[in-house]
Amino acid sequence: MTVRKSSFFAIAAVLVVIALLDPASISVEAAGNDDLNSLTPNLPFGDINVVVLTDIHSWLGSHRRQEPYNDVDFGDVLSFWQRLKEHCDSNEIDDDDTAVSTNAIRIKTGNGNHDPEPQRKCVDVFFVNNGDFVHGTGLSRVVDDQSDPEYIIPLLEKMPYDLVNVGNHELYNKKNTDYMTRPGGYVDWWGERYLTSNIHKINKPDTDIATTEDRDHRTVTKDPLGNRYKILQGRNSKVLAFGFLYNFKDVDSGAGIGIEKVQTVVTQQWFLDALTEEDYDAILVLAHMDLVDPLVDVIRSAIRDHLGEEKTPIVFLTGHTHYRGFKQLEDSTITFEAGRYMDTVGFVSFPKKDSVIERSGKAVSSLFKHSFLDTNRKFLFEDTLGFSSFEVGQTKDGKALSEFIDRTRKKLGLENEVGCAPRSYYQARHIDAPDSLWGLYRDEVVPKAFLDEKRDDLPPAMLVPSETWRYNLYNSSSLVVDDVYAVAPFNDTIIYLGAFSADAILEANKTLNSHHENIDNDGESVSLSLSWLLPKYILIGDFGLDSAQKYHLYTHDFGVQKIKYTMKKIAPSEEIVSERTEHTSSLIWLAFVQKYWPCDGTPGVLPSESPIYSNAFSPHFSEDDEAIVMKRNLNKLLAEIVIYQIANICVVVASIWAIARVTSCIFAQRKSIEEDGDFKMEGEDDIECKL
Repeated sequence: MTVRKSSFFAIAAVLVVIALLDPASISVEAAGNDDLNSLTPNLPFGDINVVVLTDIHSWLGSHRRQEPYNDVDFGDVLSFWQRLKEHCDSNEIDDDDTAVSTNAIRIKTGNGNHDPEPQRKCVDVFFVNNGDFVHGTGLSRVVDDQSDPEYIIPLLEKMPYDLVNVGNHELYNKKNTDYMTRPGGYVDWWGERYLTSNIHKINKPDTDIATTEDRDHRTVTKDPLGNRYKILQGRNSKVLAFGFLYNFKDVDSGAGIGIEKVQTVVTQQWFLDALTEEDYDAILVLAHMDLVDPLVDVIRSAIRDHLGEEKTPIVFLTGHTHYRGFKQLEDSTITFEAGRYMDTVGFVSFPKKDSVIERSGKAVSSLFKHSFLDTNRKFLFEDTLGFSSFEVGQTKDGKALSEFIDRTRKKLGLENEVGCAPRSYYQARHIDAPDSLWGLYRDEVVPKAFLDEKRDDLPPAMLVPSETWRYNLYNSSSLVVDDVYAVAPFNDTIIYLGAFSADAILEANKTLNSHHENIDNDGESVSLSLSWLLPKYILIGDFGLDSAQKYHLYTHDFGVQKIKYTMKKIAPSEEIVSERTEHTSSLIWLAFVQKYWPCDGTPGVLPSESPIYSNAFSPHFSEDDEAIVMKRNLNKLLAEIVIYQIANICVVVASIWAIARVTSCIFAQRKSIEEDGDFKMEGEDDIECKL
């Protein structure tokens, strides 16, 4: 055995030791070129391919705590996109750009049927986001009824989108819009990729009303908030892209942002000029509205009427209504919606206009394909991309983003354990079902965790819109702060409305629920599966037989105007107070879980950013309880430090021993030097230096 060979082992041992001592130096191995070239992604590629995320509502950290199957986080989506983009960029453009891949396979498309056509080669692929990034988890926490985007926006900006559309939730409050539109902020970050076809800045607002159709703004200068449209330039195609928001009316007054009606915008000259003067192969419309919203057809009809032909492909990527859906509107037009809360990575492919023309006399609709990809690591990286494992497919950038998300969550205290649920509770349950989330709030949370000490002379009652909660409460693991924020992300202030008789409150409840429309307060469609399970408004309170008994009536800030209007009509002689209390919806939930669902007999620990008011529940946990919590955390910290130090000592000792043994062996056995200058050890066929 030569010393040259032995030295290699010694150096390798040193490198292993260094890696062990510095975990940060270990990186996930990237797939080599051979791996990329041999990939056969299980996707229905076409001339133009688009990956879309919509309505992620700050679910960047995955659902793996609540629903383990959906274990993909935002960084994993970045890895998926980078690998797919690398694959498509590695494909050559043939003279016949409709040539199929040599690795043709049968593709399972979104409708569950196997496409008999061979897989086409992916050349052009784009990545887009269709809006609504706040109001879902603690990453977009709400403080004083204002979204705080300080922590989530730096995470969102790590994603290399080609286009970004605007959702209604970004525009509900001034703090969020101010942060987005500040110089160098979110809007500037995306630049011309930020599409706002019907949203503009009101530079000198002379009114509190932000919707331009409600007031004459002749004295106001209006500029697009972002870019009205953009041409996506691929290697083999050009796509004309627009970005629309439905006719949203609840922009925060004073935000300096106006929403123009879609019906008006599609008649404006800039829109018509873009259709006729730009050079493109297809039209892509990011539309933050329902899959089959009538406004989709308004846009489609305007395009078709102005172009005077039906050959140009039109693809609508919709959102807002939180479900998976697809519809072929005409031979060359589709509409597609890709779920919500980052439970889906949407994929669509469609032809260029030339491909449609070449299909004359044949079915064109078969050239439009789609897939709903589950946000599961095995499904995305193994079943879809073809990697042997998620770890092989993960990229350096994706891993870094996942770690960035984890650090941010820890910084905000979102992973602090607060309690353990006895069972899971669901939105889609009848209110009287034992696992109903609303039943839990009505029967347990409010009676136990809500106490207004200023008004203890009368019993309390609460009337709340049933769209208040956004997610289920799972007991698949212990509950952390973010599990509770996921249920109640709006952190609505509890509003005191005044004292009313039982008769008036019951009549108001009947009136509010008599017109049970499947549309919530901000225009979002309420799932049909919930419309028969839950009333539109939930009444909470212990009502006896005395109809004249008075109650202190409360509601959440969300939807308060409609309840005030109803109470004024039913009880015109009573005073409507409308006073903000110190309580909020998220904190009431946290107080309840912390006090009544402890994991080991001691209350959980809340982050400093989410203080529990002294009267959030009664009684508040005592100083003795706080001491127990502090002692528990201190013991845990000391144990972790001891274990870490012992592990470090073991690694160092083992490393020194290994290096010393190899070095001693090398020099002890070196006996002679060959003429060619190589070191050789005596008896190399019999003696080896091993670790």
